[in-house]
Amino acid sequence: MTTELPTQQALAGCPTFPADADALPAEILSGSRLEAAGDEWSLGSMQLPSEAIPDEISLGLFGVLADMTTGNALARSLPPLTSLRTVNLRMDVVGELATPGEMVQARGEQLCLNEHSGVSQTTVRRPDGAALLVCTARFIVVPHQPLEPLLSGQQEAMQLRQSAVVSELLGVTAVAHRGEEVQTLITPSDRMANHHGVVHGGLHVGMADFALRRAAQGKAGALPVRLVDLALTYHRPIVISQERQLVIRSRVERRGQRVIIVSADIESTSGRLLTSSQGTALLQ
Repeated sequence: MTTELPTQQALAGCPTFPADADALPAEILSGSRLEAAGDEWSLGSMQLPSEAIPDEISLGLFGVLADMTTGNALARSLPPLTSLRTVNLRMDVVGELATPGEMVQARGEQLCLNEHSGVSQTTVRRPDGAALLVCTARFIVVPHQPLEPLLSGQQEAMQLRQSAVVSELLGVTAVAHRGEEVQTLITPSDRMANHHGVVHGGLHVGMADFALRRAAQGKAGALPVRLVDLALTYHRPIVISQERQLVIRSRVERRGQRVIIVSADIESTSGRLLTSSQGTALLQ
């Protein structure tokens, strides 16, 4: 099934959404905005930080935008009193990534949906229309849960909105090399939340990307590396009130002449697996 998605100029009369008043803290933090949504499609945008270091513009920076638009491509077709939970998500670079300060647009399209699960896909494009990445995500349909107050998270997100420092956005407190493993410590806070008081699924992408790239760079030495795809499996939600610190353990699974396969697990401090991920990095 292919759905015709509207252009920005054709959005008159479509349901639109305010930038910040009803936005999730994680959306504010990342500069992502849901512009409009209809049956089986969604449209979002994201302003990249103008002070960002070009090397830090990687797949993880677009995680919230991708998760937001894939989810909203399904949301209007859900049965009453149900919502979605991300099960797995894959992102692939298909063109040159955007540069600091650019506004990118994402279009989400529903691929399939039944009473148990749904799949959707988002393409993120640069201002000139060139595709830069594609995201495919699977969600399960779950009973609707009460919404959590977001004011404190929104205020915190506004203060750090679009920081040029990715580690600051993610709450990274330490990065250490332990033999073949890189350990990254993260302190989650309300600025990373969705409506249910858990870390937004798109920020799992950001955390995994941060750790995967550091593991790959450790094997590449002075050679630059570029993460060209990553895939995540969400095992448990990260409830911010319960998980005050996270440990990400990343490692190189295989290094070839030009390709490095890396993996990373996001865990609680007690060792519970929350999210697992794998990515492909290319030596430049």
